Amino acid sequence: MKSILKNSKFIFVFLITIALSLIFLKFLEPVLLSIGNSIDYEHQSFMIGYLIIFSVLILVYSLVFLRYHIQGKTINFLVLYISILYFLLRFQLNSEIQFTPINSSLKFADIILLICLLHSINLIINNLKYRKIKDEKGFFLEDIPNDEKSESANEKLIVKLLDNLSGFKPNEAFTIGINAVWGQGKSTFLKRFKFLYEDLNPKDIIFWNRIWKNKGSTAIIENFFEELKTQLKPYSSEISNDIDNYVTALLSLSNSNLNSIANQGRQILSENSTLEAFYKNINEDIYKINKQVVILLDDLDRLEQAEILNTLKLIRTLSDFNNVIFIAGYDRKYIVKTLNSEKNNYLDKIFNVEINLLYFDHKILIDNLYEHIDQIFPDELIEIDTNNFNKGFKQLFNYTLEESFLPTIDFFSQEDQEITTHELSYIDFLSTYRDIKRFLNEFRFYTSFIDDAGDIIIEEYILLRLLNYKYRSLQNDIFEKLSNFLATARIDDVNNTLYVNNILGDNQVYLYETESRKKIRQYLDDHDYSQNDKTIIDAVFIQLFRKKSNRYYEINQNSISKIYYTNLYVRNNIAAGQITLKNLQTAFENANLHSLSKNEISESNKSTFQIVNEVKQFIYNNKPNTKEQYLDSVKTLNLISTYGNYKQDQEIKEIIASGYNDFYEKRKDYFDDLSEMASSKDENQYLLDLFSQINMNFKRKQSGLYNKSELKDENENLISPSEVERILFLNLKKLISSQASPEQIISAYLNCASALVYNRNFIFSFNANSIVRQDMYSRSLVYFKSSVLNSIFNSQNEKTRGLINYEPKFYIAQIFSNRKTHYQLIKSPNDEKLYKRFYEEGWINFLHFLKNQPTNVEELLEKKPNPIYLQDAISFVDSYTNNNCEPLTKEEYNNAINHLPF
Repeated sequence: MKSILKNSKFIFVFLITIALSLIFLKFLEPVLLSIGNSIDYEHQSFMIGYLIIFSVLILVYSLVFLRYHIQGKTINFLVLYISILYFLLRFQLNSEIQFTPINSSLKFADIILLICLLHSINLIINNLKYRKIKDEKGFFLEDIPNDEKSESANEKLIVKLLDNLSGFKPNEAFTIGINAVWGQGKSTFLKRFKFLYEDLNPKDIIFWNRIWKNKGSTAIIENFFEELKTQLKPYSSEISNDIDNYVTALLSLSNSNLNSIANQGRQILSENSTLEAFYKNINEDIYKINKQVVILLDDLDRLEQAEILNTLKLIRTLSDFNNVIFIAGYDRKYIVKTLNSEKNNYLDKIFNVEINLLYFDHKILIDNLYEHIDQIFPDELIEIDTNNFNKGFKQLFNYTLEESFLPTIDFFSQEDQEITTHELSYIDFLSTYRDIKRFLNEFRFYTSFIDDAGDIIIEEYILLRLLNYKYRSLQNDIFEKLSNFLATARIDDVNNTLYVNNILGDNQVYLYETESRKKIRQYLDDHDYSQNDKTIIDAVFIQLFRKKSNRYYEINQNSISKIYYTNLYVRNNIAAGQITLKNLQTAFENANLHSLSKNEISESNKSTFQIVNEVKQFIYNNKPNTKEQYLDSVKTLNLISTYGNYKQDQEIKEIIASGYNDFYEKRKDYFDDLSEMASSKDENQYLLDLFSQINMNFKRKQSGLYNKSELKDENENLISPSEVERILFLNLKKLISSQASPEQIISAYLNCASALVYNRNFIFSFNANSIVRQDMYSRSLVYFKSSVLNSIFNSQNEKTRGLINYEPKFYIAQIFSNRKTHYQLIKSPNDEKLYKRFYEEGWINFLHFLKNQPTNVEELLEKKPNPIYLQDAISFVDSYTNNNCEPLTKEEYNNAINHLPF
C-alpha cells in the first residue's frame, strides 16, 4: 500500500496516457502502418540489422544485471507503455495492424515483449537487492532518532502538548520551542509527536522543514514556501500562485530590507503594498482551508549565526499566518551564545512557549547501552561474542560482583586526605542516547585494530575509551606522555613488592601515587576542568594505575599499567615490534615460542628486558597440552632466563617436574631430551646453572654439615639427585665427545658435584674425573695452549693479612685423584686425613702427567702469545707436593719458577 501511495503520481500519469492512446488509436494506426509498410522484412539487410539489435539488446541487459543498474522512471514508463500498447494490439484489440511473423508463433515485433521481460527481471533484482541492503546491519550504529512507534522518555510532555494543541487555530502563527542539550532527544521528541499527531488528527496538516539543509537566506525562504505550497495545494487551487508571487516579491527586496525584517517585523510588509497583498491572500487561503498547520523545525543548533537569524525571521515575520503552529527543537545555550543575545532575551521574543525536555533516567539510559552492546557484541548461542566485550561492558561498573574490577581504594599515603570515594558509572561518561551511539561507534572502530582481545584486559580498555571519549584532550596531553605524569616501578619478586625509582628502562609498571596525582591535578587546574570532571578523571586513574599486588600483575599479565602493554591500549598497537599475547599464544600452540623469542630478543633491542619478562610470565601462566609445547617452553626459558632469581628458579623447577610426570610418565628418555636441550651450543647456560645449583643443594642436605636454617627451603621431590647428576654428566660427556674447548669442559666439570666433604668442600664425580683426565691425556697440547692450566700459577690464597700464599686450583688434583680414595672419602666425608690424602695423591698423579709430556711440548708452547712454561709448572707442583700440599710463600713460589706467569 505504501509503495502505491509513493508512486501514485506515476501510476496516475501512466493510466491517463494509456487511456488517451486507446481513445486516439484510430488516429495512430495509419502512422504505425506507414512505418511498417516501409520495411522490407524479407530483405537480407533487415535480417542483419534485426540480429544486431537483438544481440546488442541481450548484451546491454546482461551488463545491467551484473552491475545492478537502476533504471530511471522515464525509461520504466516508456518500456511499460510501449509493451502494454503492443500487447493490446497484438492479442486483444481488433486492429487493422497486422504484425509480420518470423514463424508460426513469433512476430518480429515480439522483441518489444522481450525488452519488457528483461526490464522486469532487472526491476525484480534491484528490489530484492534493496530489501537485502535494508536488512543488512552496518558496522556503525546510525545516529538517528529512536523509532517513533516507541514511547519517548518525554512521553508525558508529548501527550500533554498534543492535548493542549487540540483544536487550537491561532489568528497569528504560534511558536513553541523544545529546549534540550545536544543528544538529549529533541529529534526523538518531534518524531514521536508527529507520529501521534497524525494518528489523532488525520485531517490536519503536519510536516517537517529541514532548515539546516539549506544554505543562505534565499534557499531558506524558497524551500520553506515550496514545502508549504506542496502541503496546502491539495486543499486550494489558488494558494500555489499566491505563494509563488509572495516569494518572488520577497526575494526582490534588497538584502538590507530582507535582513531587517526580523527586527522591524510587519513594518516592511505594510510598506510594500504588493507584498502585503500577496501575504493577505495566503493568509485568507489558509483561513479558508480551515486546518491546523503544524510545522516542525529540528536542529536549529546545527546552524551558524546568519542561518539562525534567517530561520527566526521566517518563523516570526514571513510566515505569521492563521492556523499555523511552529514547533522548533534547539539547544537554548548554543543559540543564545551564537547570537550573542544573553542580555536582550531574543529567543523569548520569538517563541510563545518553551518546553524543557527532561534528562534521561539513568537506568533507561544504561538499558539502552546494553541493548546496543547485545546488538554489536552478541552473546547468544548462535552468535557468540568471542572477545568477551559483552561481558566486559556489563560487569565493568557492577560493584556487587565478588571479584569486582573496581575494588576498594586504599593505596594512597595517609597524608593525602582527599582519597576519592566516587563510584564510577556509565553516567559519568555517557549522558544521552546520542552519546551512547557515538561512543560505541568509536569503540568498535578502535577495537578493529586489535588483532585479539586477549591482548588486553577488556574492562581496563573500556574504561580508558570512556575517559578519552568524554575528555578528548587527555589522549595527547597525558596518555601520550605518561612517563611525565606517572611514577614507574619494577616488580620485586623476591620481596613481593614494587620498587619505585621513577627511572624508565627496566621498570615494568606505571603507578598513580601521591606525586602523580598532584601532577594530574595541576594539569586539570591549568586547563579549567570542573570539579566533577576532576573527580571522574582521578577515579579512572586510580582504577587503571593504582598500586596492585605482584600476584595481580602475574595473573593480569597484559594490564594497562604494565609499561610493556600500555601502548596497546593507548595507541591500539604495540610499538617497536614487541610481542603481543596473541603472538605468544599462536607461537605457544605451534610449539614455536623459542624461535619467536630468539628473533625478538637482542642486545640492541631496548625492550629486551620487558620482552623477556612478558614471555616468562606467559609460560608460567599457560600449561602445555603436548610434549612438543612443553619442550618448546623449557627451551625458551633456557634461552631467556638468567640464574639468580629465586622465585623464577622455583617456577621453572616446577615446570620441569610437571613435564616429567605429564608427558614422559617418569621415563628416563626425558632426561636425554633435557640434557640435549641444556647442552646445546647455541643456547644460554641457564638450565645447566640451575641443575648445578640443584645438585649442590642436594649435596649440602645429604652431607649433614649444614643447619636447617642455612639451607634453602626447596621442594626436594621436583627432581631426584641421580637425575640431576645424570644430566650434568651427559652434558660434560657431550662436550668432550665434540672436542669442545678446555674452558667449556672444565666449566661443565665443575657442575658435576658428587659430595660435600671435610670443611664443606665439594668433590666431583669420579666418572667426570675419569673422562676429563682421559681428554687431557689425549689433547694435552690443546689444554696447555688454553687458559685452563694458567691456574697452576695464578692461584693465590690469603692466609693472613698482608701475607699472600700460592697454591694451584684444587680441581686439578681432583681430576687426577685415585678412585679408591675417592670412594673412601665419600663414605667418610669428615675424615680430615683421608681428605688430605685424596688431594696429595691427586697432585702426585698430576705431576706425573706433567713429567710425561713429550720433549717438544716446551718448544710448541713458546709459540703462544702468553706461554705456559712446562718446566716451571713441574717445578711449582713439585715444590707444592714436597710442602705437604700446603701453600707456598711468595719467596718459595719465586724460587720454584724461572719465568713470571702471565
